[in-house]
Amino acid sequence: MQVDYSRHPDGSYRQVLLVERDATLLNSIARALELEGFLVTRSTNLKNAENSIQKNLYDAIILSDQFSDENTLQFIKNLRGLGTSAPIIFLNTKLNNHFQTLITESGANYILTKPFTFHDLRNCLYRCFEQACSDLFVPPPVWSKTNQIKRESLRTSLWLGILASILIGVALYFTMIVVSS
Repeated sequence: MQVDYSRHPDGSYRQVLLVERDATLLNSIARALELEGFLVTRSTNLKNAENSIQKNLYDAIILSDQFSDENTLQFIKNLRGLGTSAPIIFLNTKLNNHFQTLITESGANYILTKPFTFHDLRNCLYRCFEQACSDLFVPPPVWSKTNQIKRESLRTSLWLGILASILIGVALYFTMIVVSS
């Protein structure tokens, strides 16, 4: 049996708030989500989004990084301060691990790194709803593309460590040759 993630178990539609400054991207993502069956509220700025959240209950919030870092962090903290428990999916172009850590510490549940496919975003939403339907809701880890970046950073660090060890070994070898001559 296939699960319809666009609806609650009672049959009502799930509501998603999409916050994106770029109107073209906003409309493209919103239209794709609507075709999947979600009710989508669109917002091109953080103030309107916050007002909308105070008036409506959303099942998920999709937030773009097209706003200043400080405003984005404060927006997420404000949402959590208002008691909003809806999962926040942060669409990110910055590959800065420190900023991603700040975003998750502020209250975002997922980070989806741009460029992404709609399939990636849809799966991220489905995962949010699977978690919300379980009895124990534990905020999920940062989305897999960020984990991939962490693995690549770790792999690069390991290679740099190996390279440094080799260079030290070569330097010691030549030092011994010079000293013994």
